[in-house]
Amino acid sequence: MTKKHQGKIIRSAIKESGVPITKIIEKMKKYYKGLKCSRTKLYYLFKQEEISSKFILVLGNIIYHDFSVDFPELGLEEMVKPALGESSLFYFRKKKKLLIHKKEFSSLQKSYIKLLEFMTKVANDNTELIIKEKINNFLETLE
Repeated sequence: MTKKHQGKIIRSAIKESGVPITKIIEKMKKYYKGLKCSRTKLYYLFKQEEISSKFILVLGNIIYHDFSVDFPELGLEEMVKPALGESSLFYFRKKKKLLIHKKEFSSLQKSYIKLLEFMTKVANDNTELIIKEKINNFLETLE
């Protein structure tokens, strides 16, 4: 069995979460004073095959990622339960799903706006004033 490269996995989880590196470092410094963290250290950790389970646990709390799924061998599930409690662990997983849905909604909304802009252009090109007027009225209700 090949060993998982923990640095690559946490880098991927951070990217997927959409939480900026600066925000992660800020929260680590604010809430977890025992952990020394900087941008340089975080990028250094991305290159490491093994990272301390405490760091992984703290990072998971910040980016709402359950690393116990990625690294079951670390026993993070057992560390998370006493630290957060069952209800907090449930909230943690729900919050992660909410962040994913928020990203999907944002992407869908951008595509929808592009479609409306295209429809407006088509209406302008064809001088269909009724269509153009309806689209413009609809766009005004979105603002």
